[in-house]
Amino acid sequence: MSGKPQRKCAECGQEFERERLRASPERTVCGVACRNRLITRTRQTDYSYLKGAGNHFWRGGTRKSRGYMYVWMPDHPHASPYGYVKRAVLVLEQTLGRHLIPLEEIAHHKDRNKLNDTPENLELLSRSEHNRLHLKEAVIARWEKKERNILK
Repeated sequence: MSGKPQRKCAECGQEFERERLRASPERTVCGVACRNRLITRTRQTDYSYLKGAGNHFWRGGTRKSRGYMYVWMPDHPHASPYGYVKRAVLVLEQTLGRHLIPLEEIAHHKDRNKLNDTPENLELLSRSEHNRLHLKEAVIARWEKKERNILK
């Protein structure tokens, strides 16, 4: 046994001595395996402090994606996995006084401007009505394009 002071490993309880001069004097574990076990055991797993206003990318709880405005409301029934809800849905729900039925009811923009979320511009449509409306518009646009090409 050398004259180096013995220490007790914080992970396995085995006694060890500091081997190198560069090793930290505060070292509490005997080796790499015990250090990794200690880090895994004591690692923080709750990262909720990084969500919302605690995140350094926080921009006030609104974001724009695919032309729509989204609001951060993680407890809302229509929230995405990231906690965002379309602002149009929130405005329409406030107007109706109830939540929209998921996968059945859609907030439709009458003027086709996805950023205009005023109650006068929003209309409640079923999914089938909404699809029918946009399909009809697509067919009309296709025919108008063909007519323009024929007249040329």
